Amino acid sequence: MARMSPEELRRVSEQVSSMDPETLRNMARMSGVDPSFMSPDMVRMAAQQMKGMSAEDIERAKRQTAAGVASSQAAAAPSPDLSTPLGRATQLKNEGNTLFKNDAHGKAGAKYEEAIAMLDSDENERSKPACRDLIKTCRLNLANCKLQLKDYDRVIEECGKVLKAGGGDLKAFYRRAKAYAGIGELENAEKDLKSALQIDPKDATVAETLKNVQEQLEQLGGVRNKPTETKSNQERSQARVDSNSYQTNKDSITIEEVVDEPIEEKQDAQADSDIDPLRIVDSCMRLKEEGNKQFKNGDYHRSADSYQEVLTQLGRLNDASITSEASNLRLTCRLNLSASLLKIGDFERAEQLCTQVLKDEDNFKAFYRRGQARMSMGNMRDAKRDLDEAAKLSPSDSAVHAALCSVCEALGLPAPASLSSSAAASSSSSSSSIVLL
Repeated sequence: MARMSPEELRRVSEQVSSMDPETLRNMARMSGVDPSFMSPDMVRMAAQQMKGMSAEDIERAKRQTAAGVASSQAAAAPSPDLSTPLGRATQLKNEGNTLFKNDAHGKAGAKYEEAIAMLDSDENERSKPACRDLIKTCRLNLANCKLQLKDYDRVIEECGKVLKAGGGDLKAFYRRAKAYAGIGELENAEKDLKSALQIDPKDATVAETLKNVQEQLEQLGGVRNKPTETKSNQERSQARVDSNSYQTNKDSITIEEVVDEPIEEKQDAQADSDIDPLRIVDSCMRLKEEGNKQFKNGDYHRSADSYQEVLTQLGRLNDASITSEASNLRLTCRLNLSASLLKIGDFERAEQLCTQVLKDEDNFKAFYRRGQARMSMGNMRDAKRDLDEAAKLSPSDSAVHAALCSVCEALGLPAPASLSSSAAASSSSSSSSIVLL
């Protein structure tokens, strides 16, 4: 609904003050207002008070009233029945919502995923309309968490499940479109945004985002991805556009659009054309070695700063200046920075960094460290997926095997097969998943 100006509110208040109770009750019903929280008498009293209020007073009172109503409604909401799967899943969803509001997107996503697994694994529960609705809500919320973490492939997966379950959903189309835009699949983004507008043609946010995507397509000279084409991670990475171009606020579709600043290096648009790439790479090599020493001495905060400085310095180079040596150095410092972040407990940043690496290539250390981060955030199912991939790339790694055993135990799954004695002996002295580069 469009935001009313203070002057418009004053005119409405004059009209409301002259209405009879029955008319006010009907208006409340039509507007979806719960009379138990704001009765017609309360509306009339507020209208009388508003007559002598300034524009600033009206705006302040409006904010206070909205906050009070929301608080009252939250307090009046019944507690879920924890004796039923639906009740326990609802509680998990509520915990996820609280974590999301506190910007703990990784932990919030783990709560939503746990709720989905609880209901989806029980055929009797899954057949109930209330359970299906809750699964849908949790999938959309999980997609929103993954969107904040820039795990675009997972956003596409979860939104696709919502849409496949039946019926178009504006949030699913919108969030999947943002994910497609984030990996550079602009034509798919355009298609989803058009589908969202068919659901609500008056949605200004979707319309504005569609306009942005179409402008990007025009700037690319009409080059579009094929909707049926399966792209590799490398191709997606090369086609990526700045997903921050599509960040907007939208109360009506309950999208939290404040995305964390990328931990990755930013290219300076005003970079000096006289920058010497060889000098920068040489300086970054020394910084990396300094970070390695700090890490080995247990000074993880300082090692994280050193690796981050390398990434920042490399970000000053334009694409033409990125040599294979600079590219390898960037990969190394991303991985080493993720190891430092795990040590200091910054699991969400570590997860984001490993995800960036994996968009370019399947990397053993990135899978393992992202799995560690997700384990620490309680996201055991995603952690297991990552650790399974790491185990495929290095079947004899003892650290990966130990982590997989822990995850399987937490999920109530059978433990993976034990490493052979020769493999265990060869990897026990120094697991390749731990060593810095």
